Amino acid sequence: MPSSRSAADGPGGRPGSSSRPWGPGRIPWQAVAAVAVGLFGVVPLTFVAFVVFALGGLDSDTARDPWIYPLFLAPLLLLVGSLLLLAGRSRVWLVVGAVAAVAAGLTIIVVGRSAGEPVGVWPLLLAVCPVVAAGIALRPPVGRWLAERPGRSRPPA
Repeated sequence: MPSSRSAADGPGGRPGSSSRPWGPGRIPWQAVAAVAVGLFGVVPLTFVAFVVFALGGLDSDTARDPWIYPLFLAPLLLLVGSLLLLAGRSRVWLVVGAVAAVAAGLTIIVVGRSAGEPVGVWPLLLAVCPVVAAGIALRPPVGRWLAERPGRSRPPA
């Protein structure tokens, strides 16, 4: 006896439903997780940048050190990258923000050691959330979702 389901019906017999858990209007959970972790990582980066700025760098009795100002770039790039991924535009800026967070941690370590301060590797903990967010954003489901967004053109074959 023939079934009333057609070949266009997806799982569950709903017309037009596909086997993909996302569609052009539905964001995959990996993208949501990457955005959440990325936005969570903005907070400690911003806090450390403001604290270093408020203290004036290594020598509080002189003018602010010039290496302080690029520290603000990491949380800004991470915030912009998270918002662009949430909008379905790009995941590149989230990855760039993660690289900037690692660079900010390394800058704090290098400057601290050059001044003779025992810094350790603790500033690299600032980059944990951004690197995890970038890793999640680079997952294939997020890439497929971004590629299938309306207005995206496929490269010529």
